[in-house]
Amino acid sequence: MSRYEAMVVRKCAAAPQQVYRVLADVPGWPTWIRPVSGAAFERVGDAEPQGAGAIRRISVLGIPLAREEILEARPPCYQQYAITSGLPVKSYVGTIQIDHEGDEGSIITWGFTLEPRIAGTGPLLRMAMARAAAFLASSLVAAAERSEAPDREIG
Repeated sequence: MSRYEAMVVRKCAAAPQQVYRVLADVPGWPTWIRPVSGAAFERVGDAEPQGAGAIRRISVLGIPLAREEILEARPPCYQQYAITSGLPVKSYVGTIQIDHEGDEGSIITWGFTLEPRIAGTGPLLRMAMARAAAFLASSLVAAAERSEAPDREIG
């Protein structure tokens, strides 16, 4: 089967450290990602709680939607994750790159590659996931620009 990919880029007035803090505050996701109703760590990472090996669970409107495994984390500039269940894909790998822009801002690049589980669904899945990535990147920008994410214990 074919692989599909997409990438969105957003500018943000917040520094990369603030953007990454908001992204890493998984229990806080419902405050800035609508309609996420719950997000939590099922398992902490191997070397760092929010690093490689950590598993996130995400619910939408109270219904479990997806599990994601963090494959690589390099705060405050990079995170790579895989969706391990919840979507009709054989594989999905997402990347979030946060680069400095000017003195205090950031450029967020959110991309993914996916391979559909069902033949013929690739173009539709790519379109839906590209819209989701654009929505998530824009929501991350808005959350980082308006708030200070609290440091939360994970586990």
